[in-house]
Amino acid sequence: MKYDDLLSIMATDLGVRRYRNETDESFGIRTVYSASRFWIEAFCLDDGRMGADGCRPGTISRRLNLWLRRISLIYPFIGQWFGDPPASKLLYDKLIMVGDIISENSGGTYRCPSRHTIQISDDLKALLGVYDMTGNVMSLPISGMMLSAREHGKPQVERNPAWWDLPREYHVWSSCTDERVYEYADPFRQNVRDCWAANPILLDGIGIGRREEAYRRSTYFLLRDRRGDIEARIIDGSQWKPLYTHLRSVAGNPYWAELEPLGESHTRIKTPFGMLPTEISRWLDFMTWPEKAPDDETMRIIRNELLETAVDMLESCGIKVRSNRTCQSN
Repeated sequence: MKYDDLLSIMATDLGVRRYRNETDESFGIRTVYSASRFWIEAFCLDDGRMGADGCRPGTISRRLNLWLRRISLIYPFIGQWFGDPPASKLLYDKLIMVGDIISENSGGTYRCPSRHTIQISDDLKALLGVYDMTGNVMSLPISGMMLSAREHGKPQVERNPAWWDLPREYHVWSSCTDERVYEYADPFRQNVRDCWAANPILLDGIGIGRREEAYRRSTYFLLRDRRGDIEARIIDGSQWKPLYTHLRSVAGNPYWAELEPLGESHTRIKTPFGMLPTEISRWLDFMTWPEKAPDDETMRIIRNELLETAVDMLESCGIKVRSNRTCQSN
């Protein structure tokens, strides 16, 4: 068997295709990344009871790490990209987030359910669970870890829920002084790492604050104007980023998504994926290939068949989209 035969066979079976001028290393990494979905599903099915019980997360990690390390012995660049130890938890978490593997005992074990679908957009559904790709002509080419098919229906994926618009009476509010809020998000700044200011900035009557805790941790707050006073309530650490993205859009300083065509079948998307709400980011994670590393939250590759859906998701979160057709892949 030639050096590249294994990856070529895997890519052919999965339907992974090269984009224009793609390097062997990039193509191999994308192939292994897509294949990891089916290996994880297989691990969950191999529980000695035909998949009825599933596997513990630690077992999934050990098996996936072993598989990745064996491939890395043949293709060292695979191991360099996935890391040592490999980013196995990151990979199977992506499947958990979209329901491709499920737990019925609070995360004790995960099993691969029977084939099912979720309507992602008006004309696109994700194919999840045990799915045989052999000879199937209905599904679109795999993109990232996601198999999909064209079918019209009502979307089941919630788009950018404005949790901050819930009635004030639903929560307990305090003063910023009582909560020791000392920094405030400035949506007019360009760099999110330097977005904190000394004075509160409210747009449409809302803003974001934070206070420093032990071990370099922070507590975040939703701020609201209450008859000229600013009140605060604690929010989850994952909530402030999509709210900040929304406030930047309101401020006329939106995040941008740059689309770079990579030939006829693929596109590179450059945008701060980490600033999106979980409801959207988990699907964009699933339908794209991270480019620089498994946890790349800036650069992703997507099949063009899914690009319209991805753009619609980004725009629903306040991300502006533009195509950079003059910047072609080398």
